Amino acid sequence: MIDRIDIKEQAKGMMREHYWPSVALYAVPTLVMFVISFFCVQPIADKMYELQMSDLLQSNAQSMMSEYMTWFAMYFVILLICSLVSSLLSFVMSGGFIGLYRGKRPSVEQCMTTFKTNVGRKLWVSIKLGFLIFLWMLLGVAVMFFLLTVIGFIAGTSQPGMAQSLFATVIMQVMMAGVFILVIVKALSYSLVTSLMAEYPDIEAKQVIKLSVRMMNGYKRDMFVMSLSFLGWEVLSALTFGVLHLLFVGSYMQTAMEGLYTEIRNRAVYDGIVSLEELGESNMQLPPDEEDAEWMSAQHNTMTHSEIERMNNSPEWNKSHSTDESSETEEDKSEE
Repeated sequence: MIDRIDIKEQAKGMMREHYWPSVALYAVPTLVMFVISFFCVQPIADKMYELQMSDLLQSNAQSMMSEYMTWFAMYFVILLICSLVSSLLSFVMSGGFIGLYRGKRPSVEQCMTTFKTNVGRKLWVSIKLGFLIFLWMLLGVAVMFFLLTVIGFIAGTSQPGMAQSLFATVIMQVMMAGVFILVIVKALSYSLVTSLMAEYPDIEAKQVIKLSVRMMNGYKRDMFVMSLSFLGWEVLSALTFGVLHLLFVGSYMQTAMEGLYTEIRNRAVYDGIVSLEELGESNMQLPPDEEDAEWMSAQHNTMTHSEIERMNNSPEWNKSHSTDESSETEEDKSEE
């Protein structure tokens, strides 16, 4: 299991060094989306609600259906645009907090570069990801209703009256819980997509989703527990009407989550789950033996203790060391 406490401590340390940039990196996109939602989406939703109420009060309800459908189409288009803009901003935040966790101060130039790089591919990934989650939810609902139909038919022949109704209610609740769990599990499998695209924007949409699924195999519990560990902070944020969330909790949570992504990514590379070529890092090499001390010192702000320990125990790292040591031994013998 990944050392969650170590990651959160490093996230706090990076936030202390770059507090205001980290707050701005989270607060500005969040406030932008709030303003867009408040002034664009909410008025249309209010208008649709008003039309619904007037339909209920008037006898000629069908005469207002055309106007209602027009507002509904506008609502759908604006909601889709807001979702895509929100996705692009999430890539910006993810890239910034990845850098922050590794000791880099967030900057406007970095955020603009992340925002402008491969915009079309990022939007396509967001659409495809949302569609995949929707399909999994649809599949779960379809299976739920099929099983309910079968169970209801069986129960109807053996448990009449109140017993049948109670039995159907219990089965419905169990099925809904199953669909909810299925969606959560699949969402956790895709949870690294945004971070991967923010750090490696040249990866194809189909490939980045596959990489996320492979890398999250065995780490869904870590991601879920890390998310739940901020529940207390979210309660405190609610008590301050969101002020604490904007000034500390949001940035702290995002930094820690990107730290978890960094840990999972490093483990996936060291364990051979993904290759550097798949991540677009074909030129990355392990440091030579004589530079190990300097390299490890330089990585102090970019790797947790558990990452360093795991790297030292990885087959790839040990292989490079054994190769260097054998070459040095042969050189010493030749000199003698």
